[in-house]
Amino acid sequence: MKKEMKNEFNKYSDNELILLIRENSKSAQSAFVELYDRYSSRVYAYCRKVMPTREGAEDLYQETFFRFYNKITTDYEIVNIIGYLITIARNLCLNYQRDKKSFVSVEDISPIDEYKSLSEVGEDNQIEEQSQMVLMALDLLEPNEKEILLMKYYANMNYNEIAEVTGQSANSMRVKIHRAKEKIRGLLIRDEKKTINR
Repeated sequence: MKKEMKNEFNKYSDNELILLIRENSKSAQSAFVELYDRYSSRVYAYCRKVMPTREGAEDLYQETFFRFYNKITTDYEIVNIIGYLITIARNLCLNYQRDKKSFVSVEDISPIDEYKSLSEVGEDNQIEEQSQMVLMALDLLEPNEKEILLMKYYANMNYNEIAEVTGQSANSMRVKIHRAKEKIRGLLIRDEKKTINR
């Protein structure tokens, strides 16, 4: 019975689920769980990469969904849910960094395969080492460059969604993401040449 109900909510659009929550119907909790299931992994991946500790990422992640729930129970119009969630998470992170003067540590980030496309990883036995190099190169970028790459490759946001969060145009995001990726490639090539010349 519960499985059938779950499948039923899979068919609902985001807006229909929000309406069920706002109507405070018997289905409100299940509707929120469905929204959570749709977006939680993307939000957590973003939080994990911008926060210096796993514990901090989990706190920020939970606070993001708490604020999201409080907002959707009002009449506030949300057109793009992932964009809205990442905006909440981003603002919480900026507040944390401002208050704690703390930044992401490369040592705290475990290598993830999402960055294969950036580093053009070759053989499997080189993945960990090259992923670490990419993450170190990522830390050398300007904060705004790093942020949009995290949105693109960890939160799996498209250019329009990133544009909405940052308040810039989608075309501008395409250009900036391309430039940031090229910068990372340049840093990796330079590091590779240094290693060869040793």
